[in-house]
This record gives sequence, C-alpha cells and structure tokens, in this order.
Amino acid sequence: MEATSLEFTQLSCTGLKSFNFFLKLSPYLAVSVVPGPDHKSRRGGDADPVQFQKTPVDYVGNRNPVWENYTVSFDLRPYSISSQSSANSRVSGDRYVKFEVQIACPVFRSRPIGEIWIPLRELVEEFSGAPRLMNYKVKSADEVVGILHFSSTVKGKQPEGMARAASAVASRRWRTGATNNTPYDTTSNPSPWPVLPEPQPGRMPARYEDVF
Repeated sequence: MEATSLEFTQLSCTGLKSFNFFLKLSPYLAVSVVPGPDHKSRRGGDADPVQFQKTPVDYVGNRNPVWENYTVSFDLRPYSISSQSSANSRVSGDRYVKFEVQIACPVFRSRPIGEIWIPLRELVEEFSGAPRLMNYKVKSADEVVGILHFSSTVKGKQPEGMARAASAVASRRWRTGATNNTPYDTTSNPSPWPVLPEPQPGRMPARYEDVF
C-alpha cells in the first residue's frame, strides 16, 4: 500500500541556545520537504521548498518550547517510486525533511538558530506501523544548540510483514477463485466435530459409547 502522508506530532525542543543568553526566546519551527543540502538553486541559496509548514510561536516555553497540540503533515505521493519487489511504494532518496528553529522578533525579521536535515526515505521506510518517538540534535554549523523531539507517523503504509501476508492471502484467493464475498466451501472443509446418528424411534442410547 502506498504511503500517502507523513505526520509529526508532540513537537518540542529542550535546551535551546541563542546568540544572546539573557534574551527570552519566542521560538517556532519552520518545517519543509526540500532537495538535499548539496542541491542549490540558481541564485546560489537553498532550493525553494516543495512543501512548507510552520508551527505557532511559543511565547511561554523560552528555551524549552512545546508545540504538543500542533501537527505538521506532508503529502508523500509526489515523492513515491513504484517498487516491483515490495507491496509498498518506495520514496525518492533525494528529498529531506528540514527542521529549522526560528526565533520570532517583534521588530526585526525572525532569526534561525539551528536546523536538522533528515532523509525523507529514512523516516518513511523505517516506519513499522506504530508512531516513533525520535530525538535529533539541533545544530548551527558544528555546534549543538538544542534537542528536537517529535513523534513520526506514516499514513497509508503497511509494515512489510503485513504487506507480504496480505499479498499471500490475495494470491491464494485468486488461485482458488475465492473473494471476500465468497463463502468457504464446507464440503472441502468438513467440520472437525463428530456427526451424531439420527435418533431411532422408541430407542435411546443406553451409554455414551453407543453414540460414538
């Protein structure tokens, strides 16, 4: 089954550092699906993101912001590649999910303090059916400026084991001519319970062994 969307929930950061230690932070996340960090646009900057979202600004959490009730969701269908060897479609390997921690400023433009690049294929193909709680280091150049926490879920994707089982069941039904609306043939699958003999008029079995 094709993966249709990628969702991030329970978003938060801990231990954020900024250019001014005494400044109270008002952070938010700018999240986008972009080509890899080595890919540049003609203008020499980062390539324009294909999909982009941002969380609300947390004015309370300061260096430990929380966006727990906000969901970031991206459509995966533009990046899917059909796979002949798997029941699931694969995801293009040249796309990344970019998390950028921004500080909202009332007077000047928002200022980024760090970012994370995660391969999109890694997030999708390592999903096993249950939400994954993940932690990544937020970096500015080579310096760690905080930790990002989130829960990741892929909608529409079956785990590989379930996909193989579903494919085997479908193949078996196709070979036998059965469908979801076709009842099982009880003549070829007899009941495991013994069939009792028809009672004879005027006679009852004297012992249990008379029946079996």
